[in-house]
Amino acid sequence: MNIDYMKNPGAIIKKFIIPYGKPEENLYLEGRIIGHMEDGIDEVVWFTGELRYPPRQRFREKYGCEVGGQRYDPLHQDLKKGAPSIMGAKLKLKRWCDSMGLRISSEEDVTEGVRYERPRRRGSKVAA
Repeated sequence: MNIDYMKNPGAIIKKFIIPYGKPEENLYLEGRIIGHMEDGIDEVVWFTGELRYPPRQRFREKYGCEVGGQRYDPLHQDLKKGAPSIMGAKLKLKRWCDSMGLRISSEEDVTEGVRYERPRRRGSKVAA
């Protein structure tokens, strides 16, 4: 998987909607899985999670602010540390939601600026 940072500067791979509060209030958090690339490697090697409030349209925010007050929560710290796979990071987000009594209501794959490549078969030669 490769990320084009010009099209997806936040390197967001997946988005999750996590409602909280009363249904008529329409309050929700946005969970995100973010891909990280290392220097010298052209593909994503690590995935972390984050929780954000939705962006406020009247202030023209693009990303919204991060959920605070989680410094001493071990499950939130584990989510921030990440995992080597998207599924691992998603499971950490789900564990955090379960600990807070919340549920993920929807999941969205972000395709803008993300390119998935098929892994090469062992022994195949790359054209020079």
